[in-house]
Amino acid sequence: MGSKNRILLGILTDIILHHFRNTPLKKELYITKLKVKKITNKHPEIAHYITQHQFQTIIDNTIARCDYHQKGIYNLLAKIDDKYILYSVSINNFYLEGGTLFYTSKRQLKKCSESITFFNKKYEEDFKKFIES
Repeated sequence: MGSKNRILLGILTDIILHHFRNTPLKKELYITKLKVKKITNKHPEIAHYITQHQFQTIIDNTIARCDYHQKGIYNLLAKIDDKYILYSVSINNFYLEGGTLFYTSKRQLKKCSESITFFNKKYEEDFKKFIES
């Protein structure tokens, strides 16, 4: 689904959009075929979420947002099966575009924890326990 070069990943939930209040966003999240190819080559263990049209599962299990040093790019953190998945969303001129997608390590999560905003306090407690263990 999507146009010739982009694939519809899913629809962003209201809780995610709520944390981007001052940014005009559309709900549909797309990815280019080139990025799908890169993710499939670099992170084949997680590429099935895109290739089997299951990315909405990641969106529905998104628990937090991390700020990124580049304007217009946001990192979102999802938790599925006791693993944390980090994916990026960039604001393109006309639509939202997915970028990186990978399972994170504790080291990467510690970097992200400096600017993380949780969508619920329970997620924050679970995250802190995971980082400390």
